[in-house]
Amino acid sequence: MSNSTHGGPKLVGKTRSLKEALDFAKNREADRSDVVVDMKAAEQARLELLANELRPLLNEIDETDERFDFALTKGERPRLWIDMTSFVVMGHDKRSYRFLKDTRMGRMVLAETHDMDKAADIVSEYVADKVLERERAMEGEWESLKNSTALTKDVEGGALINTSRVGSAKTKPSIWKSLGWFIFGAFCCVAALAAVAFVLVPDAF
Repeated sequence: MSNSTHGGPKLVGKTRSLKEALDFAKNREADRSDVVVDMKAAEQARLELLANELRPLLNEIDETDERFDFALTKGERPRLWIDMTSFVVMGHDKRSYRFLKDTRMGRMVLAETHDMDKAADIVSEYVADKVLERERAMEGEWESLKNSTALTKDVEGGALINTSRVGSAKTKPSIWKSLGWFIFGAFCCVAALAAVAFVLVPDAF
């Protein structure tokens, strides 16, 4: 009877060698571990390439905008974080880029592509939308503050002055001024008529 290996431990006569069986099991586990390590290293390498593509975009973001957090984590499954809720991971085939976002309704797949350049474009567009959203919010707050300011502070006295009352107070002097000019014009007309009458009919005076 010939010994048969079939990828497993060799037979020694009719007795199996425990040492050979253990060596075979250890080698098999080592091979599996190498495959896992290699796959994780490949995932991380692809995400690093994507991060390098996005680095110029990161440098242009306002430093005061703390929403974005570009970071490559090396956990059980490598992730390239874009902000607190969105990140890029490699797909099940370890070749496609999956752009995911955690929401109240669960995790959403924003995009998935095998093209790294396209993945970079998708992430760039997402970042641009978030930046524009922030600018619009800040602009809206400024407009709201400007429109809601009905009172102005008096620099000298420190009192609050109602701008509507200031406007009405300015109109009062103009009314009295117009009335004064009207009375003065009427007086001039009467004086002129009296002078003409005196010249034409002097006996009447």
